[in-house]
Amino acid sequence: MAQEIQQTVGVSVLNGDLKLPRIGTTNRINQTTKGGGVPGLVVAISTGQGTAVSTTGLSTPGVTYIKNIDPSITVNYGPLVSGTMHPFGQLKPGEEATFRCPNAWNIKGVSGSPKCLVQILDD
Repeated sequence: MAQEIQQTVGVSVLNGDLKLPRIGTTNRINQTTKGGGVPGLVVAISTGQGTAVSTTGLSTPGVTYIKNIDPSITVNYGPLVSGTMHPFGQLKPGEEATFRCPNAWNIKGVSGSPKCLVQILDD
């Protein structure tokens, strides 16, 4: 196997006098174990430590894609350490991110129960 996963990240800005050209890259990543695309749709509850993101069916969680598909509620995400969620990212409605998945992490709505699309690939 060689470079089965393609991950593209970039950003650019055009806001009046502020003009930053697109920066970013496309990485090709080897996938040792064929699998992934789990868990799919996740409802991010806003109470307690949020919602645990399942990695069931994966040998070694790897590249992760997450998109907040809720039209009005922001979500936080981060690792779960000793039963406590430690937010390291936040997505406003419609935003998306990609990162390497820790083994145990949660997603939490700032309020209500927003929905997110989460796909985790095997490493």
